[in-house]
Amino acid sequence: MLTFLNKLARFDNRCKRLRRITGGYLPAASSLITCRLNRRKTVSGKYISLPFRFRGIDENALHEVLIDNEYGFLDEMLRETPAPLVADIGGHIGLFAIHCFAVNAKSRVRSLEASPGTFKILQKNAVQLAKTKGLDWRAFNRAAWKDDTIIHFDDSGVSMSHRVSALGSTEVSGMTLADFMTTVMHGQTVDVMKIDIEGAEESFLCENAEPLRNVRRLVIELHPNLCDTARVETIVKAAFPKVCLIGARTSSKPLLDCRK
Repeated sequence: MLTFLNKLARFDNRCKRLRRITGGYLPAASSLITCRLNRRKTVSGKYISLPFRFRGIDENALHEVLIDNEYGFLDEMLRETPAPLVADIGGHIGLFAIHCFAVNAKSRVRSLEASPGTFKILQKNAVQLAKTKGLDWRAFNRAAWKDDTIIHFDDSGVSMSHRVSALGSTEVSGMTLADFMTTVMHGQTVDVMKIDIEGAEESFLCENAEPLRNVRRLVIELHPNLCDTARVETIVKAAFPKVCLIGARTSSKPLLDCRK
């Protein structure tokens, strides 16, 4: 009986938190039940005035980015920059991009996402908001990596844990930082670059960090169990004089805010 009541209380708490995205308690409950039956089925959500689709396996990311507002420390810069150019490395389903657009609708976001399944939702969200809201958002299905070879990707389990892995059954083409800055950003200065790529940050940044000279501000989540984060920090601190650790996060993984 106690276990059932505990589960009921947890479900109630999830509904109360999710109702900010679904528009009410009952729609939140319906979405959670639908996602429970099929964790990869998409349901509708809305952040401020921006509609999007998400899956049950995206719930944790949804809470961190849109409900807990973990990137809120960027809002002042996003508001003050007339049309901020944003590089979203590890675009997921587009939650960080949606946050940026909610703060400044003039944002220009380029999202890079490796998982083909997650990319499909990212692309649908980007196309829908570009069409209905006139937002400048483009998405690319490539893995942030040290070279452009075909790599293996593990997209099992919750979507926040999807990552490059030799054990993964999915194949995707890699893209280097230099290529991203050249072919996607067209050599322009990037106002904000967000990197959250589940351990691939070492390969993506440390092979050639020179392109970071064209990035005004970098926000990067480190994954100590998946790469040499000390090496990444050395590279980042060489490119950005001001580096601080963002505290009071739900996640235990370090999040660095890097400025020039």
